[in-house]
Amino acid sequence: MPELTHLNKSGEAEMVDVSAKQDSVRIALAESLVILTPDILQLLRDSDIPKGRCPCDRKNRGDPGSKKMFGAHSTLPPSSLTKVSVDLQIESDLVRIQATCKTTGKTGVEMEALTAVSVAALTIYDMCKALDKSIEIKSTRLLKKIRREIRRLECRKVNTIRILFFGKLADLVTEPEFQQQIESGTLVSDVYEKLAQQYPLEPLAQQPNIKVAINQQLSGWDQSLSPGDELAFLPPVTGG
Repeated sequence: MPELTHLNKSGEAEMVDVSAKQDSVRIALAESLVILTPDILQLLRDSDIPKGRCPCDRKNRGDPGSKKMFGAHSTLPPSSLTKVSVDLQIESDLVRIQATCKTTGKTGVEMEALTAVSVAALTIYDMCKALDKSIEIKSTRLLKKIRREIRRLECRKVNTIRILFFGKLADLVTEPEFQQQIESGTLVSDVYEKLAQQYPLEPLAQQPNIKVAINQQLSGWDQSLSPGDELAFLPPVTGG
Protein backbone atom coordinates (compact mmCIF):
# COMPACT_ATOMS: atom_id res chain seq x y z
CA MET A 1 0.00 0.00 0.00
CA PRO A 2 1.43 3.42 -0.93
CA GLU A 3 2.53 5.59 1.99
CA LEU A 4 2.14 9.33 2.46
CA THR A 5 5.51 10.95 1.81
CA HIS A 6 4.97 14.02 4.00
CA LEU A 7 4.54 12.15 7.31
CA ASN A 8 7.37 11.16 9.63
CA LYS A 9 7.52 8.00 11.76
CA SER A 10 5.41 9.71 14.43
CA GLY A 11 2.68 10.54 11.93
CA GLU A 12 3.46 14.25 11.95
CA ALA A 13 3.56 16.35 8.80
CA GLU A 14 7.04 17.35 7.69
CA MET A 15 8.89 18.61 4.64
CA VAL A 16 10.37 15.96 2.36
CA ASP A 17 14.17 16.07 2.10
CA VAL A 18 14.98 16.73 -1.57
CA SER A 19 18.66 17.54 -1.11
CA ALA A 20 19.79 14.36 -2.90
CA LYS A 21 17.83 15.16 -6.06
CA GLN A 22 19.47 16.67 -9.10
CA ASP A 23 18.23 20.02 -10.38
CA SER A 24 15.93 19.71 -13.38
CA VAL A 25 13.58 21.94 -15.37
CA ARG A 26 10.05 21.64 -14.04
CA ILE A 27 6.75 22.91 -15.42
CA ALA A 28 3.22 22.58 -14.04
CA LEU A 29 -0.08 23.57 -15.66
CA ALA A 30 -3.19 23.90 -13.47
CA GLU A 31 -6.79 24.95 -14.09
CA SER A 32 -9.80 26.23 -12.15
CA LEU A 33 -13.33 27.15 -13.28
CA VAL A 34 -15.58 29.88 -11.89
CA ILE A 35 -19.27 29.36 -12.71
CA LEU A 36 -21.10 32.68 -13.18
CA THR A 37 -24.44 33.90 -14.48
CA PRO A 38 -24.69 35.29 -18.03
CA ASP A 39 -25.29 38.80 -16.65
CA ILE A 40 -22.11 38.76 -14.56
CA LEU A 41 -20.09 37.32 -17.44
CA GLN A 42 -21.25 40.21 -19.61
CA LEU A 43 -20.24 42.69 -16.89
CA LEU A 44 -16.82 41.07 -16.82
CA ARG A 45 -16.53 41.43 -20.58
CA ASP A 46 -17.47 45.09 -20.22
CA SER A 47 -15.23 45.58 -17.14
CA ASP A 48 -18.25 47.02 -15.30
CA ILE A 49 -18.07 45.24 -11.92
CA PRO A 50 -19.10 47.55 -9.02
CA LYS A 51 -16.05 46.59 -6.93
CA GLY A 52 -13.61 47.56 -9.66
CA ARG A 53 -12.04 46.41 -12.89
CA CYS A 54 -11.65 42.64 -13.24
CA PRO A 55 -9.79 42.12 -16.56
CA CYS A 56 -10.45 38.47 -17.31
CA ASP A 57 -8.71 38.49 -20.67
CA ARG A 58 -5.48 39.70 -19.12
CA LYS A 59 -2.76 37.96 -17.11
CA ASN A 60 -1.08 37.79 -13.72
CA ARG A 61 -4.20 37.70 -11.51
CA GLY A 62 -2.79 34.77 -9.52
CA ASP A 63 0.94 35.48 -9.60
CA PRO A 64 1.36 36.84 -6.06
CA GLY A 65 -0.37 33.82 -4.53
CA SER A 66 1.83 31.33 -6.35
CA LYS A 67 4.97 33.10 -5.15
CA LYS A 68 3.84 32.89 -1.49
CA MET A 69 3.06 29.16 -1.57
CA PHE A 70 6.05 28.22 0.60
CA GLY A 71 4.90 30.32 3.53
CA ALA A 72 1.34 29.04 3.25
CA HIS A 73 2.19 25.33 3.47
CA SER A 74 4.67 23.98 6.03
CA THR A 75 5.51 20.75 4.15
CA LEU A 76 6.58 22.45 0.92
CA PRO A 77 10.24 23.16 0.18
CA PRO A 78 10.83 26.68 -1.15
CA SER A 79 10.99 27.01 -4.91
CA SER A 80 12.48 29.81 -6.97
CA LEU A 81 9.94 30.34 -9.71
CA THR A 82 11.41 31.49 -13.00
CA LYS A 83 8.05 31.99 -14.72
CA VAL A 84 4.40 32.34 -13.72
CA SER A 85 1.74 32.87 -16.36
CA VAL A 86 -1.97 33.09 -15.51
CA ASP A 87 -4.56 33.23 -18.30
CA LEU A 88 -8.27 33.90 -17.77
CA GLN A 89 -10.79 33.27 -20.54
CA ILE A 90 -14.50 34.12 -20.43
CA GLU A 91 -16.63 31.34 -21.92
CA SER A 92 -20.40 30.89 -22.29
CA ASP A 93 -21.13 30.05 -18.65
CA LEU A 94 -17.83 30.35 -16.80
CA VAL A 95 -14.38 31.85 -16.52
CA ARG A 96 -11.63 29.34 -17.25
CA ILE A 97 -8.36 30.02 -15.43
CA GLN A 98 -5.10 28.33 -16.35
CA ALA A 99 -1.72 28.90 -14.73
CA THR A 100 1.72 27.73 -15.82
CA CYS A 101 4.58 27.73 -13.33
CA LYS A 102 8.17 27.02 -14.27
CA THR A 103 11.40 26.60 -12.33
CA THR A 104 14.77 24.88 -12.32
CA GLY A 105 15.24 22.98 -9.09
CA LYS A 106 14.86 19.80 -7.08
CA THR A 107 11.09 19.75 -6.66
CA GLY A 108 8.01 20.30 -8.80
CA VAL A 109 5.83 23.39 -8.90
CA GLU A 110 2.35 21.88 -9.16
CA MET A 111 1.34 23.35 -5.79
CA GLU A 112 2.38 26.80 -6.99
CA ALA A 113 0.32 26.41 -10.18
CA LEU A 114 -2.70 25.20 -8.17
CA THR A 115 -2.30 28.13 -5.80
CA ALA A 116 -2.13 30.59 -8.70
CA VAL A 117 -5.44 29.43 -10.22
CA SER A 118 -7.05 29.28 -6.77
CA VAL A 119 -6.05 32.86 -5.95
CA ALA A 120 -7.28 34.05 -9.34
CA ALA A 121 -10.60 32.24 -8.84
CA LEU A 122 -11.02 33.75 -5.38
CA THR A 123 -10.22 37.19 -6.81
CA ILE A 124 -13.07 36.82 -9.30
CA TYR A 125 -15.35 35.53 -6.52
CA ASP A 126 -14.55 38.53 -4.34
CA MET A 127 -15.14 40.95 -7.21
CA CYS A 128 -18.51 39.43 -8.10
CA LYS A 129 -19.97 38.15 -4.80
CA ALA A 130 -22.09 41.27 -4.27
CA LEU A 131 -23.93 40.46 -7.50
CA ASP A 132 -24.55 36.77 -6.89
CA LYS A 133 -24.24 34.59 -3.76
CA SER A 134 -24.32 31.32 -5.72
CA ILE A 135 -20.96 31.65 -7.50
CA GLU A 136 -19.26 28.27 -7.73
CA ILE A 137 -15.53 27.50 -7.98
CA LYS A 138 -14.97 23.99 -9.30
CA SER A 139 -12.61 21.58 -11.04
CA THR A 140 -9.43 23.04 -9.59
CA ARG A 141 -6.91 20.48 -10.80
CA LEU A 142 -3.44 19.81 -12.15
CA LEU A 143 -3.54 19.38 -15.92
CA LYS A 144 0.08 18.53 -16.61
CA LYS A 145 3.38 18.15 -14.79
CA ILE A 146 6.69 18.01 -16.64
CA ARG A 147 10.21 17.24 -15.47
CA ARG A 148 13.20 17.33 -17.74
CA GLU A 149 16.85 16.77 -16.95
CA ILE A 150 19.16 19.69 -17.62
CA ARG A 151 21.52 19.04 -20.48
CA ARG A 152 23.81 21.14 -22.60
CA LEU A 153 23.16 21.60 -26.28
CA GLU A 154 25.30 19.19 -28.21
CA CYS A 155 26.92 19.80 -31.54
CA ARG A 156 24.70 19.14 -34.54
CA LYS A 157 24.41 15.41 -35.13
CA VAL A 158 23.23 13.24 -37.97
CA ASN A 159 19.42 12.75 -37.96
CA THR A 160 18.77 15.65 -35.57
CA ILE A 161 17.18 19.06 -36.02
CA ARG A 162 17.50 22.16 -33.87
CA ILE A 163 14.17 23.35 -32.43
CA LEU A 164 13.55 26.85 -31.09
CA PHE A 165 10.48 28.36 -29.39
CA PHE A 166 9.88 32.11 -29.12
CA GLY A 167 7.62 34.40 -27.10
CA LYS A 168 4.76 32.84 -25.14
CA LEU A 169 5.53 29.43 -26.61
CA ALA A 170 8.97 29.41 -24.98
CA ASP A 171 7.30 29.68 -21.56
CA LEU A 172 5.54 26.34 -22.09
CA VAL A 173 8.58 24.17 -22.80
CA THR A 174 11.44 23.20 -20.51
CA GLU A 175 14.08 24.69 -22.81
CA PRO A 176 13.46 27.29 -25.55
CA GLU A 177 16.19 25.64 -27.64
CA PHE A 178 17.02 21.95 -27.97
CA GLN A 179 17.73 19.21 -30.46
CA GLN A 180 15.51 16.31 -31.48
CA GLN A 181 16.12 13.26 -33.58
CA ILE A 182 13.96 12.82 -36.66
CA GLU A 183 13.68 10.70 -39.74
CA SER A 184 14.29 12.33 -43.10
CA GLY A 185 11.01 13.57 -44.59
CA THR A 186 9.31 14.22 -41.22
CA LEU A 187 6.74 17.03 -41.53
CA VAL A 188 6.74 20.17 -39.39
CA SER A 189 3.21 19.30 -38.20
CA ASP A 190 4.42 15.87 -37.04
CA VAL A 191 7.15 17.45 -34.92
CA TYR A 192 4.72 19.92 -33.32
CA GLU A 193 2.10 17.27 -32.52
CA LYS A 194 4.75 15.13 -30.86
CA LEU A 195 5.93 18.09 -28.79
CA ALA A 196 2.32 18.88 -27.82
CA GLN A 197 2.17 15.46 -26.16
CA GLN A 198 5.19 16.30 -24.00
CA TYR A 199 4.48 19.95 -23.14
CA PRO A 200 1.36 22.06 -22.37
CA LEU A 201 1.08 23.21 -25.98
CA GLU A 202 -2.34 23.50 -27.60
CA PRO A 203 -3.10 20.94 -30.36
CA LEU A 204 -2.26 22.21 -33.82
CA ALA A 205 -5.96 22.45 -34.73
CA GLN A 206 -6.36 25.05 -31.95
CA GLN A 207 -3.22 27.00 -32.89
CA PRO A 208 -3.69 27.88 -36.57
CA ASN A 209 -1.90 31.23 -36.22
CA ILE A 210 1.44 29.93 -35.00
CA LYS A 211 4.18 30.72 -37.52
CA VAL A 212 6.96 28.27 -38.37
CA ALA A 213 10.33 28.91 -39.93
CA ILE A 214 12.89 26.49 -41.34
CA ASN A 215 16.46 27.74 -41.45
CA GLN A 216 15.17 31.28 -40.73
CA GLN A 217 12.71 31.24 -43.64
CA LEU A 218 8.94 31.24 -43.05
CA SER A 219 7.50 27.89 -44.02
CA GLY A 220 4.35 25.78 -43.80
CA TRP A 221 3.15 22.97 -41.57
CA ASP A 222 3.31 20.46 -44.43
CA GLN A 223 6.96 21.18 -45.19
CA SER A 224 9.29 18.18 -44.78
CA LEU A 225 12.42 18.42 -42.67
CA SER A 226 15.94 17.18 -43.18
CA PRO A 227 18.62 16.36 -40.58
CA GLY A 228 20.52 19.50 -39.64
CA ASP A 229 17.57 21.85 -40.20
CA GLU A 230 16.69 24.61 -37.74
CA LEU A 231 12.95 24.67 -36.96
CA ALA A 232 11.47 27.67 -35.15
CA PHE A 233 7.96 28.11 -33.73
CA LEU A 234 6.77 31.72 -33.37
CA PRO A 235 3.60 32.87 -31.54
CA PRO A 236 0.85 34.78 -33.37
CA VAL A 237 1.51 38.48 -33.84
CA THR A 238 -1.09 40.65 -32.08
CA GLY A 239 -1.71 44.35 -31.92
CA GLY A 240 -1.26 47.07 -34.49
